[in-house]
Amino acid sequence: SSIFVEGAWCRYLCPYGALLGLASWFSPTKITRQAETCVDCHLCDKACPARLMVSQMDVVNSPECTGCLDCVAVCPKENTLDLTTFRRRRVSPLATAAAILGLFLAGYAGAQVTGIWANEISDEAYVNHVSRIHSAQYGHPGS
Repeated sequence: SSIFVEGAWCRYLCPYGALLGLASWFSPTKITRQAETCVDCHLCDKACPARLMVSQMDVVNSPECTGCLDCVAVCPKENTLDLTTFRRRRVSPLATAAAILGLFLAGYAGAQVTGIWANEISDEAYVNHVSRIHSAQYGHPGS
């Protein structure tokens, strides 16, 4: 199908893409466009990896938008495309990245504290396995 439709697997069949689409729908932030200041250069449309027509939307509310901010980066008019909350408050991409990192670290710390993030392989066992990683024991069955 990718011979006939560019990115067919990624757009229509990929389970990871479906997960990203759900995250996009439930995201507290969206890309918003101020039509009054837009110069209709369509650079945002060309930059969008999901091939969304950002230049025709007030709010990019599509499951295909992953919030990559490529459209915001190429926009020549300041404050025309922005990452905003559902209340239309502008959000810094750096603050968004910090919040995501904070959530990840909180989840990791919580898993460590509750014992969910644990295994029974010692550090010595890891070192032993890694030192023999190129042996036939760890090779691909067909090689």
